[in-house]
Amino acid sequence: MSQLNEGIKTFTAGEDLLERCRVKQSSTAGQVEYADSDDQYIGITEYGVSSGERVAVRMRTQSGTVKVTAAGAFSIGDELWPADDGQVDDSLNGDAEFIALEAATAADDIVEAVVVPKAWAGEWNDSGVVGHGVALSSTRQFAQTVAGDDGGTALTAGWYGATLSHMLIDTTFTDGRNVSAFGACGELHLGVNITPGGNQAGMYAYAEIETGITLTNPNNISFSALLAGIDVPSGAVIGTGGIVSGICVGGNLGGTHTGKAVVLQITNPGAGAFDYFMQVGRTVTADTTGCVETTFAGNAANQVRALKVRVCATDYWIPLQNATS
Repeated sequence: MSQLNEGIKTFTAGEDLLERCRVKQSSTAGQVEYADSDDQYIGITEYGVSSGERVAVRMRTQSGTVKVTAAGAFSIGDELWPADDGQVDDSLNGDAEFIALEAATAADDIVEAVVVPKAWAGEWNDSGVVGHGVALSSTRQFAQTVAGDDGGTALTAGWYGATLSHMLIDTTFTDGRNVSAFGACGELHLGVNITPGGNQAGMYAYAEIETGITLTNPNNISFSALLAGIDVPSGAVIGTGGIVSGICVGGNLGGTHTGKAVVLQITNPGAGAFDYFMQVGRTVTADTTGCVETTFAGNAANQVRALKVRVCATDYWIPLQNATS
């Protein structure tokens, strides 16, 4: 026999509701109606009622297992997605909401399931209407925070981070469709006129060294606000016309430019000055192995070193001259 934990709130039914169905808050306070396939549900009905009657709803935030109504057959262990009329199904649709602990043999079967914890904060709204996201203020500066530390024990060799995100593309398509995929996404949507007094960006990276701490980097090790890597192992192929890059900058610049749109902006540091515009080469020595860099032959007085760049389909060299200071 399936077991349930208590965690119930009573609402008024905004329409006829069956038992064990997902419901959402309607536009009327204190009233619920069926959550369809594209709706976020707040809980599951404990029993069936007619419109206008009171109904007990098991809230999605409660612990324990739940009973859900199937829209079709599925197996034990299947991930279940939202379906219309408050039901669930194993058909991919948005975010998985449950994992089946019992099999369903047909539509309208009621089975036990466990809730998949919601892993996001707020809902995105791209129309400029506020109120869907988590309201931020001087006392709540972040909608969601994830913090990690070493637990007081020195870390061993490996990769560590407060968060880890993966994106897998494992189904072939050859029709030239425009598909963008990212391991992590960040977007800043500007919906009002502003005169910036701070920084605005789709994603922010920051690396900090405490006062009194000395950083001594051995060769090939970096300390940076943003680290980007490219992995093209032996056996992988960069095909004709293919380009891989550590950083790619694109955009839509159809607006009017009374200011300037630039690919790279380097602002003055808050204190001190940068020593170099960039570091070329893997080590702090003269080794530039792996960099596209050459010396043009000639007499010693006229030798020129240069970096190779590509503009559209043409190769160029950027000449380099030894700095005098």
